[in-house]
This record gives sequence, C-alpha cells and structure tokens, in this order.
Amino acid sequence: MSQLNREKIKILRIIARLNVGGPAIQAISLNRELNNNEFESTLVYGTVSEGEEDITKFPGMQVERGILLPGLGRELHPLKDISTLLALIRIVRRERPDIIHTHTAKAGAVGRVAGVLCGVPILIHTFHGHVFHGYFSPLKTSIFKFIEKILAAFTTRIITISPAQKEEIQSLLGLSEKKFAVIPLGFNLDKFEKCKELSSGEFRKAINAGPEDFVITIVGRIVPIKNHALFLKVARLLLEKHNNLRFAIVGGGELQEQTEALARQLGISERVVFAGWWSEIEKVYADTDITVLTSDNEGTPVCLIESLSAGVPVVSTDVGGVRDVVKDGESGLIALPADSSSLFAAIDELILNPELRMRMGERGRIAMRQRYSFDKLKSDIIAFYKSLLR
Repeated sequence: MSQLNREKIKILRIIARLNVGGPAIQAISLNRELNNNEFESTLVYGTVSEGEEDITKFPGMQVERGILLPGLGRELHPLKDISTLLALIRIVRRERPDIIHTHTAKAGAVGRVAGVLCGVPILIHTFHGHVFHGYFSPLKTSIFKFIEKILAAFTTRIITISPAQKEEIQSLLGLSEKKFAVIPLGFNLDKFEKCKELSSGEFRKAINAGPEDFVITIVGRIVPIKNHALFLKVARLLLEKHNNLRFAIVGGGELQEQTEALARQLGISERVVFAGWWSEIEKVYADTDITVLTSDNEGTPVCLIESLSAGVPVVSTDVGGVRDVVKDGESGLIALPADSSSLFAAIDELILNPELRMRMGERGRIAMRQRYSFDKLKSDIIAFYKSLLR
C-alpha cells in the first residue's frame, strides 16, 4: 500500500477525541509540525463526550489537515464501532500512509486493526495513560488486557511517556522489552514560565480570592479516576487548621454535580470554587500557590508539568508516571494514593513553608524546561519514525 521511496513520509495519526488534556495537545501539535518538506501528516479524530471540553475551541489548538470521524469517540458501541472501523479502513486506503500512529485506547484498537487489514508497514501506539486498573470491573479489565496483548503482536512499537509507565504496562501485559520505546511528552512551556510576571490577577478575581487568601488548585476532568472527593475531604481537614484557604477546581465532567453536592455536605462550599475550563490555563497557575493532583491512576500528568513550569510547587498522589515528573522533596511532595492523612500532611507542610514552596517551584521550572519542551518531543519523534523506516 505505502510507497516508502516517495518524496514525503505519510503519517496517519488517530485519536479518539480532542478533549482538554495532554493526548490532544500532543496529537494536534505533532500533526501541525510534521507537515513539512519531509512529512505529510493527517489527524483522524472523533467527537468529545458529553461534559468534556473541546480543546479545538482554545487558542492555537485548531486542527490542520484533519478528518472528523464521529464514531471514534470514547464510548464503546459494538455495532457503531464496526461501522467506524469500516470508515477508517476507507480513509487508510485513500491516504495510503507509511505510518499509523494511534493515541488513546479505543482509537488504538480500531486504528491498528485498520492498519493491519490494509497492510500499513509501521503501526505505533502511544499509551498516555491506561485503562488496566481504576476504570472498569475486573472482568472488563481482563478483556481489555487480552485485546491489547493481541494488538501488541501486530504493533511495530509501543510508546510510553515515562519509564515508570513503561515498566507498569510491560508488567501488566507481559510484553518484550524490545516492543517499547519511552518518549516523554513535550509542550510549548513559554507561556507558563512567564505567567507570574505577566499576571493581572484574573483568576484570583474569578474565584473571589482576597489578597490574603492562599489558593490551592486542582486541574482536570471531574471524573471518578481523578478522585476529586479526596481533594474535598483534605480541603475540609485543612480548613480546620487554616482560615485563609481558597480551593479552586478547574475543569468539568460527569461528576461535577455530585462533587458540588459533596462540597456542600462537607460544609466547605463557601471556600471551594468550581471554576470550569480555562482556555488560557496559564492564568490559573499564575494565581495559584499549590497545585494538587489526587488521581487513582495517571500517565504523565500534564497539569503537574504546567504547574511546575510556572514555578508553582505540587502535591500529588503516588500513581502512574507522577514520579517521572515530580522529584519528591525537590519540586513537590508525593503522598500515598487515596490517603487523606498523607495528602493533608504534604499540603500543610507547603502552606507553612513559603521558602520551601519557592525553592521547589524554581527547581521544577528548570527540570520541566530540560525534559518536556516541545522541541525535544518533535526531534525525538522524528528520529523515532526514521529509525523504524530504516
């Protein structure tokens, strides 16, 4: 099908949906940048789910050379998914790519099956996170692991975005070391590095934070895996000790109403603000004192990279690839998963120690620039593609 000796290398990038988050940012950015004198890239994507925010509405996140395939969305519908597979096969036959590169679970399955059936020579799948614990029942999880093992046999390489994630997925699936490559995420971090000096206090005003208020923020989808309930329980504990705290929940999702109800039940709704999605997310970090992550499962948390790039220290549960982003005790503090006491102690330590916060923020800023710049991601991906084509 493909012609590896033609003038440009053709990439077909496939992702389930373009909701706010690291996978969508990476897919859109790489698709844009790899349309040049060497590469021709096309992005196939589905629709966002109800309650999710479409990242293409944000500045600089518009898709160039894209194909909307609505059935690629996150939800599983066996009959519709077959129709989606057939539509994707038609796209692959028309585009005749040298490489299919998939992102996210459903797109990874449908995209690689289409690639196998159409004889695409190189199939790559990136795990930004995974669904092998914390999402589904044990039976469903076992089925998804079985499917992924079969798909892996036809996959040229599996990319993980951190060493810890690679070890976890390799162990869960029992795959060979040779099947994996580790390529960290990459972003344009300039706007975060400059955000505090350019801040107008817009976010603090939006959440009604006074001059003396200490702002603690969580950023992400309000869904079960992010465990916002833990964030609120710890907020109540902290408010029993400190009277100047303001908690901001940035994002939205299926559990927003339930989470708002929990804040009222805990008696802290006056100090917790549901701020919604912010297209200029750097303004959030500019006015934040500590960023918190309470997830039960993560890949490489983009919010932590953004926060540290802005010089804002972080506290996170010890899950997934968190330790590949945060060096415990240097750029932030890492707490036990799903443990309110551990999380409370870590946040409280930072509240009480402004010098420690400043030192961690500065160390984090330097580390993020070295490890997660978009230029590094772009050069890593190009070198990776060329090595496989050889």
